[in-house]
Order: sequence, then C-alpha cells, then structure tokens
Amino acid sequence: MGEFPNKATQFQPGQSGNPKGRPLERPLRAAMRELLEADDCQAIKDLASKGLEEARGGDFRFWKEIHDRIDGKVAESLDVTTGGDSLAVPGVKAADVADFYEWLAEREGVEEREGADE
Repeated sequence: MGEFPNKATQFQPGQSGNPKGRPLERPLRAAMRELLEADDCQAIKDLASKGLEEARGGDFRFWKEIHDRIDGKVAESLDVTTGGDSLAVPGVKAADVADFYEWLAEREGVEEREGADE
C-alpha cells in the first residue's frame, strides 16, 4: 500500500491546493441576505421598526448589537484605585512621585496662563 498523500506529487509548483478558492458567501449568510432582501427589503424594515419600538420602551440591545457589528465595540476602560491607600510600585521612589506632581502643577499653571492670553 502506497504512502498517502504521495509526497512526490502532493504539491506542484504554480498550482493552488484550492483552485476554486474560498467561497465568497457562506451558506447561512447567503440565506439570511436572501430573506432580508425579499419583498423590497420588508424584513429589514420590520426589524428596524421593532428595534425602534423596543428602544422607545428603554431596551436598546438591538441597536447596540447592530452598532457593535457595524462600527465595532467601544473599548472599555478600567479604573483601579487603592481606596486611598498608598500604592507601592517597584522601582519608583516617593521622591520621584513628589517631583512628578510638582512638575505637573507647574505645567498646569503654564497651560492656564497660555489660555488666559487668548
């Protein structure tokens, strides 16, 4: 019994292993598009109408989902505090932090004066 696949003929120079390429549409996407575009896009109008009705009642999940799909999800930020306690950061000395705050206060004062001249 021969070796499978035959290493001598497995890859031919200049020939694609997938000559037809990846399908442009996926079956579920194509079926959904067909349903949504039927009857002059009535299904899309019905969905938008239902989404608007829900939003008027305070439920914006439909629109959030649509927005996230079209524009991407909004980046979330996380604010972590110590509840007023000091935060020890390895390699950072208290004097360095004090110098930074002093520099920052001076910098904010410069920005305020620059804005006052306008």
